[in-house]
Amino acid sequence: MPRGRSLPCRVAVSAGTAVIISAQLLLFLGSGCAPVSTSVDSSTLTAQTVPLRIISTAPSITETVFAVGAGDKLVGVSKFCEFPPQARLLPKVGGLLDPSGETVIRLEPDLVIVLEESLKFRQELSSRDYRIMTVNHKSIPGIIDSIAAIGKACGREEQGVRLASGLRHRIEELEKKKSLTKTPPKVIISVGRNAGSGSLGKVYIAGKDNYYEKMIDLAGGVNAYSGSIRYPAVSIEGLLRMNPEVIIDLVPGYGSQGLEEKSLLEEWDVVRATRAFETGNIYIMGQDYWTLPGPRFIKIIEDMSLILNEQIDD
Repeated sequence: MPRGRSLPCRVAVSAGTAVIISAQLLLFLGSGCAPVSTSVDSSTLTAQTVPLRIISTAPSITETVFAVGAGDKLVGVSKFCEFPPQARLLPKVGGLLDPSGETVIRLEPDLVIVLEESLKFRQELSSRDYRIMTVNHKSIPGIIDSIAAIGKACGREEQGVRLASGLRHRIEELEKKKSLTKTPPKVIISVGRNAGSGSLGKVYIAGKDNYYEKMIDLAGGVNAYSGSIRYPAVSIEGLLRMNPEVIIDLVPGYGSQGLEEKSLLEEWDVVRATRAFETGNIYIMGQDYWTLPGPRFIKIIEDMSLILNEQIDD
């Protein structure tokens, strides 16, 4: 009996991508603590104010700017931005915890786009006379709304509206398909752990986060965690009590780090009493889009649908 399986990696990522999940988890855990800051309402932007020099402060924002066809306007991105490949060539303005105000000044942007929860970046920018646009990437509706808003702010309104509408339509189709599912399997998504250490240790899982949990639902499953914490750290005993039928382990770019799927799966041997282990439904996901809440979130749902449909058929 197989102990686990993984879907093939569709995107090649560098070793640096593995750091993103830690930064993203910090964003998730810290969200809600950021103060209100000056923001730009895209509805107030006119043809005369369409920016020519944009800075993106997060990978998901960078993906969105490229997705609406405004990548040529980007003059700077965060140090974690690796997709699309063109983003790797752009000047870096630091990261979540270490924004570089000096670099921002040197790049002379006429629009800086930040996440609501990017506290350090917002503090760094608040004392300077920049146009700042804040977006919400903590939920699927927030991501979709930001696509249309960023498209308009960048002078690519038609492209933004078209992309956002397409994603809404695909979600509607997933909702219809979900209603045909018999009994939704219980799912756990591991969003952070010391992968490759030889032992499982403490595991951060997707809880009441309105992002992964919603995608589990759209894919036809149900979150095995029923508590109220957004990203709880759970012990082996806690995992055994939840007894998930499917475990999805996010280890972005594990191959480029010298890690092997077999060894990563072996670290889950300690939960052999769970239904997921018994049926071989433990999956190692190395694709970068699993940890970046940008326009490619729909791929996560599609991947998960394949996994859950296979599990239900079994």
